[in-house]
Amino acid sequence: MRNKQFVTGIIVAAATLLCSPAVAQDSFVAEAKRYTAHVSRPNPPWDGPTTGPSGQRNKSVIYVSAGQDNGGARGVGQGAAEAAKVIGWHFRLIDGQGTASGRRNALLQAASLKPDGIILGTIDAMEQADVIRGIAAKGIKIVGWHALGKPGPDPDLPIFTNL
Repeated sequence: MRNKQFVTGIIVAAATLLCSPAVAQDSFVAEAKRYTAHVSRPNPPWDGPTTGPSGQRNKSVIYVSAGQDNGGARGVGQGAAEAAKVIGWHFRLIDGQGTASGRRNALLQAASLKPDGIILGTIDAMEQADVIRGIAAKGIKIVGWHALGKPGPDPDLPIFTNL
């Protein structure tokens, strides 16, 4: 009989220990589900700025993509084209074709067209630093999308900002 009580006690203790983390995780899981539902809503309300400066018309901008086979770079290029149309800019996309030499050639081609600005679409700015410096020396403004390891301007390269 004592052996049976001992085994029952062990089973109850084990069940209690095994269930406690699950109960503790319930609130974490519930919070994670609530957050996921919140950020996954279609068309959440916009809480960003609603006013700002108007875009200067008749500017030219070139989006230089690291490679249009990259869905992210392709999507940003499409968005840049749409924005340029709304603002009244002349837009062109040049594909770097997924190679270092292709990216370099695309940047050089873009610079030769003398645009007002160039958008780097996943172009590794460190890889193309010499070309970027040359472009900026011509007075062409440069912004990046995933061109640097962190957002914002770069202290070493003439990139206005990186997103």
